[in-house]
Amino acid sequence: MTVVLEQGIYEMDEATYHADPVVGTSLSATGAKRILEAPAKYHHAQNSGEVYKSVFDFGTAAHTLVLGTGRPLAVIPFDEWRSKDAKQAVQDARDAGEVPIKPKDMATVEAMAEQIRQHPLAVALLDPTKGKAEQSVFWEWDGDWYRARPDFMDDLPRDGRDYLIVVDYKSTPDASTRGFEKSIVNFGYHVQAAHYSSGVTAVTGMPVKFLFIAQEKTAPYLVNVIELSSELLLIGSERMDRAMHVWRECRRTGIWPGYEVKVQRAIAPTRTSDQHEEDMDNWRTA
Repeated sequence: MTVVLEQGIYEMDEATYHADPVVGTSLSATGAKRILEAPAKYHHAQNSGEVYKSVFDFGTAAHTLVLGTGRPLAVIPFDEWRSKDAKQAVQDARDAGEVPIKPKDMATVEAMAEQIRQHPLAVALLDPTKGKAEQSVFWEWDGDWYRARPDFMDDLPRDGRDYLIVVDYKSTPDASTRGFEKSIVNFGYHVQAAHYSSGVTAVTGMPVKFLFIAQEKTAPYLVNVIELSSELLLIGSERMDRAMHVWRECRRTGIWPGYEVKVQRAIAPTRTSDQHEEDMDNWRTA
């Protein structure tokens, strides 16, 4: 069993990383995002384990083919997994440490991987002669431990530059820049970017340029390479700082609160207000 005692970059499988090999505990970006939702959610996940969702299989399979790492894929020869035989085949694959996937989904992720291979910028960023996929980064700060698992990280600065490139691959319904901006906020990708960048810098001493390769999950499987603005990175960093503070305080007190106990006020998002004003203008002139 791998035990992390010193900060650094480690080669380990996904299961070992998610089991948290730090003596005591360490905070990941996923954990930080749960804490920002409600510390009780983080505490529940830590004590009861992850609730598995089969939708994760598609993303895992896409990562496997695009990055060339991860658990082997097992194509289950059933269009639906409702029959007894299909369920047994799926369970057998999971028991063997494989990722079960439907034939139609396998065809999709193969097409996605091929599209990545046709994208010159994505190919250059994921060049295996420049870095490695899915390494695990562990670091200590102010007496606490943190961890991250970048999809791809440079070994050395490229072309004489003074920073390392760290890449995260995301399959998404909308990889357009505007569409992916919504995913960044909705799923806390800016928190992840800030957390990963801090960790890689802490371990290597090098500044980081963090990039997302976003790819759509429907044909023609378009690819977009996106860098966060300084404002988004600052927001992500400040939210990560808040999560770290709350995490330390909850561990100190043993209290992991849920939502604030008071009547909350729901407000209209900016887009909803703008759309309503447009509708009102149209109705007045109709």
